[in-house]
Amino acid sequence: MNSYCLKHPKELYSLLFQCSRETIETFAADNKHLGAQPGTISVLHTWGQNLSLHPHSLPRFFGVHMIVPGGGITDTGLWQHAKSKGRYLFPVKAMSVVFKNKFMQGLLMFLQNKNGAMDKNLRQTLYNKSWVV
Repeated sequence: MNSYCLKHPKELYSLLFQCSRETIETFAADNKHLGAQPGTISVLHTWGQNLSLHPHSLPRFFGVHMIVPGGGITDTGLWQHAKSKGRYLFPVKAMSVVFKNKFMQGLLMFLQNKNGAMDKNLRQTLYNKSWVV
C-alpha cells in the first residue's frame, strides 16, 4: 500500500481527508447519534518524531488526526450535545467499517481512472483487516 501513497500522495491524502470527513458527517447526521452538523479540524500525520517519513494507519501507511466537538449545530441553528454516554462520540467499530468501505471504494475508483488495478491479494488483505478509527 505504501507504494500507492508514495506514487500518488496528493490524491490519496485528499481521499483520506474526504473519507474521514464524510464518515464523521454520516454519523453526525443520524438522529440516533447526533442529528447535527459537527465542526472538524483535521491534520495529516505522515512524519515521525525524527522528521522521517512515518506513514501509518489505514493500515500502516498514513493517518489523519481529527478534532471533533461533542456536539453540533442543528438545522434550526441550535447546539445539540452528543447523545453518547461513553468515551466516543460515535460507535468506533461501525465508523471503522464505514470509513474502510468509503476509502477502498475511492481508492479502487482512483486506480481504475489511472488505468491501474490493485493486486487481488492486497485488495483482499485490506478488506479482511480491521481498520482503526
